[in-house]
Amino acid sequence: MTCANHAVALEAAADPDGSIQADVINDSYGAPGETSTQCPAVDSVLIYAHAVNVVVVASVGNGGYHDVYWPAEHQYTIAVSSVKQSPLKLSTTSNYGPEVDIAAGGEIVQGLNRLGTVKTKTGTSFAVPQVVAAVALLIDQKLTLEGCKPRIREIESALFDNTQAPADPFEEEWYGSGVLDVWAALSADWMTVPCLERQRKEN
Repeated sequence: MTCANHAVALEAAADPDGSIQADVINDSYGAPGETSTQCPAVDSVLIYAHAVNVVVVASVGNGGYHDVYWPAEHQYTIAVSSVKQSPLKLSTTSNYGPEVDIAAGGEIVQGLNRLGTVKTKTGTSFAVPQVVAAVALLIDQKLTLEGCKPRIREIESALFDNTQAPADPFEEEWYGSGVLDVWAALSADWMTVPCLERQRKEN
């Protein structure tokens, strides 16, 4: 995927006035060695997405080495590494680094291919959708209970402050805040920012 095509796809999803109007974007594309200076179009769209409260979740790459791929290394994405489930440890194929925000299960993940056949896959691209689903559930929870969408900082707080500990000694560059725990995030008292509509009425 070219930088321009990547930017167009992200912008189409993030545009609140467009036909998609996404609240969260699954970005499982990663480019080794690429940075915001080499791909300014994507950099601009990620800044825009953050400004309009769209969460972008990105995979860190599958080389098994210390190098978080672009755009997961961007400050306005949630960078996801991959863990195996038993024991709960970093996948040997997952990249890692200081930009990692959270880890999720990415080994032996079952899903449907375009023909409707169940396939088993491994990689950070299969860990990302789990975080995307968690974000979607948190958004739905606040919409149901509070009547508005959560801010990005609320979502990140719910996810990052309520993680599981890995089975091996914790390494922040491997796991970020820890391993995704959807139930703990949903059960936490994370709705700290009132709806803007409620703020106006109270004022």
